[in-house]
Amino acid sequence: MVKTIRRITARITALLVMALFFCMMCGFDSAGQKVYDDAGLLTSDQITRLEALCVNKAEASQIDLIIVTTNSTKGKSSMRYAEDFYMAHDFGYDKLHGDGALMLINMEEREVWISTSGNAIRYLSDTRIDNIVTAVTSKLSSGNYYDGCVAFINKTSDYMTYLPSSSDAGGNGMTTTVGEAASLSEKLLYAMPVKLGIAAAVAVLVVCILRMKNKSRMTVDSTSYMHDNQYDVNRRVDTYLRTSRVRHEKPKPSESSGGSSGGSSHSGSGGHTFGGGGGKF
Repeated sequence: MVKTIRRITARITALLVMALFFCMMCGFDSAGQKVYDDAGLLTSDQITRLEALCVNKAEASQIDLIIVTTNSTKGKSSMRYAEDFYMAHDFGYDKLHGDGALMLINMEEREVWISTSGNAIRYLSDTRIDNIVTAVTSKLSSGNYYDGCVAFINKTSDYMTYLPSSSDAGGNGMTTTVGEAASLSEKLLYAMPVKLGIAAAVAVLVVCILRMKNKSRMTVDSTSYMHDNQYDVNRRVDTYLRTSRVRHEKPKPSESSGGSSGGSSHSGSGGHTFGGGGGKF
């Protein structure tokens, strides 16, 4: 029994170490670069403030927030350039290429594009993307690039607090209290530290139960089931009779039906699923 407990404890410890390592490798990189001003639209002070705002809002909304500016997309569309950039830099809040939203300011075409990945696709519906783009382009068209970036960060983060609903057509409607609580609980499940904490609690509980059971002494030994210090061995033989087979028809896969919430998506760079939208300024 003691050996069994030790084996189980060793396995649980190994799993916890692996989970912690996975969390460290795939969790949110708050120290990573969030603003890539290749077009030189922002001052160094503005970039510093935007970096801090991206991290602050990312930790609140649990999606990676990225801003990219460029003078040339090298022949790519704004959508393709944004998606390739996202994949090449391994963005994502929960894991590589995971939950995140990237805004590209393409000065070559004077176009803004927002690419969404992972859980952000569900929360940033087409209507919400349009509202964000409208808020951003109204700033960019007058040369207020910093204000446009702030508008992207704030509106995106605000939308990530509740799922879109039928009352959200204008982009500002709130779901019911129950719906909001449900969406927050769903987002909580994506937090790796929470998952790790639950796993640790379960592991400790299992070990405690096993140790409590081990306190009782064993009252059975090698002679408990012997009669007059002798034992009999009964010989048993299994006789093969026949083989029977039962066939079950494989159920056909049901067609997936789209929900009322979430934005449209497509297969983008590297086969990864992206959502998003954009507009001119």
